[in-house]
Amino acid sequence: MSTKIEASAATAAPAVSKRRIPPEFNIFLVLIGIALVYEVLGWIFIGQSFLMNPQRLTIMILQVAVIGIIAVGVTQVIITGGIDLSSGSVVGVTAMIAASVAQASTWPRALSRAD
Repeated sequence: MSTKIEASAATAAPAVSKRRIPPEFNIFLVLIGIALVYEVLGWIFIGQSFLMNPQRLTIMILQVAVIGIIAVGVTQVIITGGIDLSSGSVVGVTAMIAASVAQASTWPRALSRAD
């Protein structure tokens, strides 16, 4: 009877995964797939590259930079044990002030960017 228990215990060992790539690689493949879809749509509808356009890359980097800076600050607050939920309100107030200053007619043109 003990040989049957030992034999069944040996066969019930967990199966070793033969997967060689990490599971996170699937997420990377989905990201590449989405980028390819947008690239094809860019060539079909506007006749130029959607992602490798220097002007669009600059806009994307500038838009992500603000979120990245805020994320670093909030991460430091959370790691130190504090909970700070005011970063969203600070971004909102800053955006309102920046929009008001940009629309003001008395703003010096020397500081504005001329394209």
